[in-house]
Amino acid sequence: MYRELRHYGHVSTRKAKTNITRKDVAEKAGVSGAVVSRVLNNSGYVAEEKRKRVLKVIKELGYNPNPVAVSLKKNRTRQILYYVRDLGNYYYMEMYRAMNQYAFSKNYIFILAGFIDGNKVSGLMVDGVLLPSEDMAVPEILESLRVPVALVGYERDTPADISRIDISVGETMTLALDYLRDLGHEKIAFACLSIEDKNEPRYKEYLKWMSSRLGNEVDRYILGSPGEHDSMGNLNYFEIGKACARNFLERKLDATAVVCFNDDMAIGLMSFIQQEGVKIPDQLSVVGIDGHQGGAYSSPPLTTVSMEMEQHGRECARMIIDKIDGVETAEQVVIHPKLIIRNSVARMS
Repeated sequence: MYRELRHYGHVSTRKAKTNITRKDVAEKAGVSGAVVSRVLNNSGYVAEEKRKRVLKVIKELGYNPNPVAVSLKKNRTRQILYYVRDLGNYYYMEMYRAMNQYAFSKNYIFILAGFIDGNKVSGLMVDGVLLPSEDMAVPEILESLRVPVALVGYERDTPADISRIDISVGETMTLALDYLRDLGHEKIAFACLSIEDKNEPRYKEYLKWMSSRLGNEVDRYILGSPGEHDSMGNLNYFEIGKACARNFLERKLDATAVVCFNDDMAIGLMSFIQQEGVKIPDQLSVVGIDGHQGGAYSSPPLTTVSMEMEQHGRECARMIIDKIDGVETAEQVVIHPKLIIRNSVARMS
């Protein structure tokens, strides 16, 4: 930016100074640089008249401290890394929104990463790391992180002694199954990610609940694909739900209801199976697990068990920020789900 300086008819140009420094503020306010620092940091004594003068000059000059310089000086970035493998998952994005709402109130911000390398993270300018699940709590990752760490938990076992915020996943399955049983459903199928992952809490709770009812036939009522899914989390849950619906039809199951691993799988299952002529909920009742907003707009609107995404996100943010700030906090918090009743379930006649 250039200003014209007119003096006795002579015209000249001069580049206006835009890189305002703390020294410039001190000189114009007639104080020392130490006084300006105390005003900016709100630390130490400064006479009220000087404080007002410094603040006025800061506003007039448009001075903004260099955030990188401030971070280096204080050894604090106010940034927290939230690692999410599945960036397309509505559940994690709802959590992320709730995390940042809380973080903003504490002058922090969460930044997203779709891939993590512990050695590289240790070189990033972040104050803490939030891991998305128990399978990330492995020594090679934890030992490489030199900042406070907390874990988004789903009731899976982990050998690591790490602060965690658990959603009671087993309880979500119990809520769904109890609700269906109360409506007269006895034969209930389960649409899961992998039929081999029997340590997954929803899977374990289903087997515990249904084995006594279905006996040796219980495996036929578990819908899903063999093997592990993409470890990087590039999952299309709608398509997995569609595949589970195809399993259901091919096996000619007499189940009157299906509980799905998450809402997206339930929506995919309902879409496909209705195209094949099965009426929901008249011929088949469907329950999801997640509670995200999309279920309210499916056809029919999805009955689901909410895993309280917003509360989960806020608690995650609170715990990791408390750890960073040195505030004493519980090492484990458990969040309880709730049932959301819509139109995808019918009472047995």
